[in-house]
Amino acid sequence: MRAFTLLEFTIILGIICILTLLALPKLAPNAQKVSGAADILRTHLRYAQIRAQAYGILLGLQNKSNIGYVFFEETPDTHTPLPGCPSPYTLKNSITISNFLVSFNASGTPCSDHAATKPIQQDVIITLRDGMETETVRIVAATGFVV
Repeated sequence: MRAFTLLEFTIILGIICILTLLALPKLAPNAQKVSGAADILRTHLRYAQIRAQAYGILLGLQNKSNIGYVFFEETPDTHTPLPGCPSPYTLKNSITISNFLVSFNASGTPCSDHAATKPIQQDVIITLRDGMETETVRIVAATGFVV
């Protein structure tokens, strides 16, 4: 019977550590893709809508400098951080976002103004771009459904 020596074990452990250090950056979620950014935006829109309904308050999201967006409560000047996110929420890499403003009234109806008094008459399309890659987020006018 033969076992590993301490030197062999140390060398193998060192190789495993080096491979882990090389692979870890590729597994980390810091390289955000457009599809992932669109999914996060959909989640944030749904969060605003559900929270507006649950608490009977006005909530909304508005783009900020085409590289992110803010979550606001009652007025666009009252920025509130989204759970686990900085305010304003900034998109990663070179992803840009089209101009948009969506507010939700106490019944969760999507509106096109800061006061949530004008329900949207047509679907709101928000476009995210990163070079050639494009993804859209749509808020359906009739139902407020986020697609």
